[in-house]
Amino acid sequence: MKLIYLTSNQFPSQMANSQQILNTSRGFYKLLNKDFLLIIANAFESLKGVNYKEVGFNKKGLRTFYYFFWTFKFFFKNINKKDYNIVYCRDSNLLLILSLLKNLFHYKIALEYHRFEKTSKEKFIIKHVDYFIVITNYFKDLLIKKFNVSKDKIIVVPDAVDLKAFEAIDISTQSIRHKLNLPLDKNLIGFIGRFKTKGQEKGIKTMIESLRFLDDLDISMCFVGGTEDEIEEYKTMADKYNFGHKCIFIKYQLTEMVPFYAKAMDILTMPFPWIEHYAYYISPMKMFEYMAAGKPIVASDLPSIREILNNNNAILIAPNNPKMLAEGIKTILNDSFLAEKILSRASEDVKKYTWDKRAERIIDFLKKDENIIN
Repeated sequence: MKLIYLTSNQFPSQMANSQQILNTSRGFYKLLNKDFLLIIANAFESLKGVNYKEVGFNKKGLRTFYYFFWTFKFFFKNINKKDYNIVYCRDSNLLLILSLLKNLFHYKIALEYHRFEKTSKEKFIIKHVDYFIVITNYFKDLLIKKFNVSKDKIIVVPDAVDLKAFEAIDISTQSIRHKLNLPLDKNLIGFIGRFKTKGQEKGIKTMIESLRFLDDLDISMCFVGGTEDEIEEYKTMADKYNFGHKCIFIKYQLTEMVPFYAKAMDILTMPFPWIEHYAYYISPMKMFEYMAAGKPIVASDLPSIREILNNNNAILIAPNNPKMLAEGIKTILNDSFLAEKILSRASEDVKKYTWDKRAERIIDFLKKDENIIN
């Protein structure tokens, strides 16, 4: 089997989807070596641990148009010679191109599905896809029931984490806090990651409102990962509720800093509101990063989250409920035995979710097809 991963993203990038693509591609490269190629828009610096080729076009508005002709030329030179037989992609515009060119070049399409768009374009693409890699079971059920996709063409593979980045940190929580200039004498309740996704709130409002029910505890909430505008918005909100003094806002950090901030906290939170996308279509990398950090987790009880977290490795609370979030935080702070129990379980469970293991599951799935030329 020879595999191409086609993306219009530029690298390196701090965008979560770009990090996910690069980590997945590195896993593929470890398994397939020269039989794997990542095709990207541009690389602003050399990418380590992966074989890649640049399209060399960075005008966003015309990128899809350019990709059509570039892809046609590349496939004409390579795929007709059976150099590659599967094209892997998660970009709907590029998947449309792949669908249109498929009959001409006779490759197979593997779609990694992250967002259900409910469009006629999506229906057209699904008809031409040979393999579906989905991140939740709801995605799988949707494809089977709504689009009559055979279950044999679908594999559920959640996102993952680089455990080594967390295991490499061997200094104490207090030392990390000192390094990051965080309070040494407070219980820190952390949220790490982008504050919004496509304009949708991720639960920071719920966290701020939960402080009404935590007045008796010496805590600070630490929010890491916002833009300047988002930080200003939530600072204003915290001040409105008279909790500005209990909230720490830190701008978006480089990927390599995430393990330090996660390990600096006493509790890590993931209070997603009930929105269809969050409820059914996400496998957030932050969830696996939290598990790897060795800190107790309080998260919204959503179907997508339930696929990884449960009552043995986290405290799950009703979404959009500040009081329940506060109760979850209190439970952990008041019961050290329970806190240790759930963080230990999470630390063990996360070992199943590394990028290498994720890539191995996907490659094994793709290789099951007897029609793939090895």
